[in-house]
Amino acid sequence: METYLSEYVHQVIVRNAENNAKHNGNTYLTSLLTYDWQEIEKELGGISDDLNVLDQPEVWYLTQTRVVWDVVHSAAAAFTASTSHERDNLSQLCDWVCCQRDVTEYLSWANREPEVGSLLATLHMTAALERALGNILLMKNQPVPFLLRDLLQTEQLKLMFNKVPIVFMQLILGSPKGFNLRNVLWHGFVTPGELSPDIVVGLIVLFASLGQELQYQKIPKRPQFHLFEKFHSELKGVFPDLTTQSEEVPAIVDISLYIPDKSRVLWIQAFELFRNRLYGDSLVLLMPQLEHCLRMIYCQVNDCPGRLLTAESTSLYTTLDEILAPAQYPVVKEGLLMMLLDLTSSLTGPRLRDRLSHGECDLSSLPQWLVNHVFCVALCVSHQQKDGVHKCSSVLCSELQTASSCYRSRFHVMASLFGRIGNLLDNWVEWQHCPPPSDLPETSLDSCPHIATWAELMFHGDERVVERVKTVSFHLRQQEPPILYRPRAELELATALLGVVDSVVQTVDKLRHAAAYRHQMWSARTLRSRARMTCHRMWALLPELWTGLLCILMITTRCYQSLPLLAQHAQVAHRLVKAMSKTVGNTVTLCDVDKNRWNEARSLLSTLAYFAVDWISKHSSLLGLDKHFNAM
Repeated sequence: METYLSEYVHQVIVRNAENNAKHNGNTYLTSLLTYDWQEIEKELGGISDDLNVLDQPEVWYLTQTRVVWDVVHSAAAAFTASTSHERDNLSQLCDWVCCQRDVTEYLSWANREPEVGSLLATLHMTAALERALGNILLMKNQPVPFLLRDLLQTEQLKLMFNKVPIVFMQLILGSPKGFNLRNVLWHGFVTPGELSPDIVVGLIVLFASLGQELQYQKIPKRPQFHLFEKFHSELKGVFPDLTTQSEEVPAIVDISLYIPDKSRVLWIQAFELFRNRLYGDSLVLLMPQLEHCLRMIYCQVNDCPGRLLTAESTSLYTTLDEILAPAQYPVVKEGLLMMLLDLTSSLTGPRLRDRLSHGECDLSSLPQWLVNHVFCVALCVSHQQKDGVHKCSSVLCSELQTASSCYRSRFHVMASLFGRIGNLLDNWVEWQHCPPPSDLPETSLDSCPHIATWAELMFHGDERVVERVKTVSFHLRQQEPPILYRPRAELELATALLGVVDSVVQTVDKLRHAAAYRHQMWSARTLRSRARMTCHRMWALLPELWTGLLCILMITTRCYQSLPLLAQHAQVAHRLVKAMSKTVGNTVTLCDVDKNRWNEARSLLSTLAYFAVDWISKHSSLLGLDKHFNAM
């Protein structure tokens, strides 16, 4: 295909820009190089207060987008003729969106490599603007809509900037019938040469023009996500290092059946940015291309009409959400599909697509190994089999295919729940071994009958608890967790159970820390009489606290193994899971070493034990507890 823009979208973005390349002489700018909104409103034919841009017909958009391009070209011409001092002042007005260094970089890209650089700069700028507009809503104590289109419709922004700037932004960014730049770029529809480089200056002038209205206000900036190193242990080393593959990677890109000829330069440029250690820029350029490559495969394997390959103004795009959803014919093989879901949509994973495109990501914090991983996934996608034959026979291609075929999900909620339950079971014996000081006097407390009854039920009177835990852990590890295309009811239960497990881990950590700290203080004989009494009480209560937490862990394990059946009785199952979640969530606070509220923690566990025993007596078949864990 020559273009992946529909005829209408191509008219708005490409042909209108070309036809209006020679502006009519009106600068549409003030002496500060910012937009003169009164002049722009006149050119737009006046804007009524009750105008709903999203409801306007295409013929209205065609007229108004010609005006917008005329304004953009005029801004670019005026900027070219401006002095360095004027440009510096303009850049300073942009600091509510991005720093002056970023502005300089965007302009440099657009001037140095107009076809690729303008795409990269505009990708960055649309994400940054969306993030900055959301910051304004937060300043007004308002929730931030997920979609830029909805963000631009909020009353708070209309009051802040007035009607003309909002309509102007809607025409450029936030309406399917306008340029819709944010979406057509981030979803990978635009190819090099289709976007006028003047748009970069047009957006910079827009940032500065809006910044004029905000220069006397302090806009809070939300912290961006930067904790990518926490994914290091799960992802590093899955694929070979591409930094030494300067010839292999371009060769693989060149023979891919699913990378359009016009787009190959974007893949090569993304790889060059990666090799030059510009990891954020590399990923920003690569992610839309990965999505478009997947779209090409999706349409081919599912025999879709060509319309699904293009950006339309009146119908939804074919995006990752649809591409990676269950389909008659899977887009990619299972291992690679799990890689894609882990990177883009799994809640406990990097969620790169959303974080990048909505400006949530601190690009400077992106590590080399993560971008290397994404690039390898993209190369695997680009070389899916066609007609049962791999066209690529290089050593690197073989290594990539082998690695992807062996991959199991790290971040899907089912995989996370499976892994955390397994780790908790494996470490339980060590964790609960917190012996009291040898000279600690015995303290007699009444035992809790409900916790004892719960333990009796869970372990069927078997006193070999350690062996039972080891057996449960062993059998759990033999099972392959179901990952792909789980019913929503199962995923909701799994997510709730994951919260229970995380709270158990936190409570265990608090108990271990408190036990170690009290042991040290007791041995050093630095405790006063009241603190010594607290120490007595804590050591006396620890066995029951451990038992209650272990019962929660065991029933959570059983819930995980019985998810398909529990999901059919979701309302009943959620009553148990919510009770466990509430109890163990509160014990996290009560078991803090500074709280000393051990009796309250035991009381909560006792109440839960009473509820759990009653629940099990009515619904034991849902967990298989009528078989006394024999199946485990």
